[in-house]
Amino acid sequence: MKLDPATHLYTYNHVMDGFSAVLTMSQIKQLQKMPAHLATFEEKLGQLHTTRTPTFLGLKKEAGLWSVSGFGEDMIIGIFDTGIWPESKSFHDEGMSEAPSRWGGKCEAKGFCNKKLIGALSFGQGMKHLKEKISKTDDYDSPSDFLGHGTHTSSTAAGSHVQFANYFGYANGTATGIAPKAQLAMYKVMFFNDSFEGATTDTLAGMDQAIEDSVDMMSLSLGFPEAPFYENPIAIGAYAVQLVIPVLVRTLSSMQLHGSLLLVQEQ
Repeated sequence: MKLDPATHLYTYNHVMDGFSAVLTMSQIKQLQKMPAHLATFEEKLGQLHTTRTPTFLGLKKEAGLWSVSGFGEDMIIGIFDTGIWPESKSFHDEGMSEAPSRWGGKCEAKGFCNKKLIGALSFGQGMKHLKEKISKTDDYDSPSDFLGHGTHTSSTAAGSHVQFANYFGYANGTATGIAPKAQLAMYKVMFFNDSFEGATTDTLAGMDQAIEDSVDMMSLSLGFPEAPFYENPIAIGAYAVQLVIPVLVRTLSSMQLHGSLLLVQEQ
């Protein structure tokens, strides 16, 4: 019997040593017999979460860690969410420096970025194969934000100072993110099809690219079904992020492949 052709989604070089693909159960069993196979994870969907405030963190702008840290200067924050509205005043680049020389990211859409928003990419291959399509009426198949959640979390993390901000004329003041001098990169991994969700394969692809791009910090306001850490590919990827430099050094020095991790969507 002829097998259905496998569909490769992503190859992961940093968050794990592995790849994601759409496979039949027969193909999965064949791969699991290979000596280099380490683990297989089934595709999961994550849901949006909401960030907390500077009050929760105990930050004070007049003194302490907030001011001593330079309000995020020379930092690049990678946001993983529903996208971003580059037109928002929270992302103006007045007074911002050019992207640092270490930055390796890019913008998917022409004219989308500036000296504040220095990167914007979307990762939807897993979601497209799982749900067949992304809504054309309630979302964008691009880094643009339809819902506004990603714009909210981005401005909370690193929004520039915006004077005379108000809510329909009430509570006038200056809006600012926690790290207003930091630069932002959006990695869109949440898409709408009946509801806003994100695939594990897409989220890991975004994290993998963010490491390649040299972000200094990652912010994911989303969550996946609870599972032990060793069975949770997002937790494994997040752990690898913290160890990315020593992991890369050890890999380059030993040049040994100890095993591969596989994420699959069953046909």
